[in-house]
Amino acid sequence: MNYLEMKQAVKLLANEWNLGKKECGATGNICAWIYLLTVLEESEKIVTYKEGKILVGFSGYSNNNSKKHLLPKKFYTIIKNKLYKSKKIKDLNALKEYENNYDYLPKELENYFDGEVSILIVNKNYRGKKLERNCYLKYLI
Repeated sequence: MNYLEMKQAVKLLANEWNLGKKECGATGNICAWIYLLTVLEESEKIVTYKEGKILVGFSGYSNNNSKKHLLPKKFYTIIKNKLYKSKKIKDLNALKEYENNYDYLPKELENYFDGEVSILIVNKNYRGKKLERNCYLKYLI
């Protein structure tokens, strides 16, 4: 995902989800940036859907215990950790608590799956056009 796509993805995320912004009193789109970097950090593969140069949706897939793409993962982790220190976040503990509650997985399911779709988001104006289904099928190919 290039920088222009990342900016569009952040806007899409910020328009759709809270991502802890209310809980931590953050300003701007910093929580959306942190969330996107988390997705990029965890994902082996990102599939984007565009109409011309406009990003209308994207998805990410992560395979548990994968060693692929370690350098980009470390890069995204470094940037994300710097964003956590931003003055735009009023209550970092509230943001961390929100993130921990969001990532909950019951103990009995921890070893059940070999990977996961880390995100699937489509602009509301493009929903119902089977972009979501096509996204999932790209992982199977």
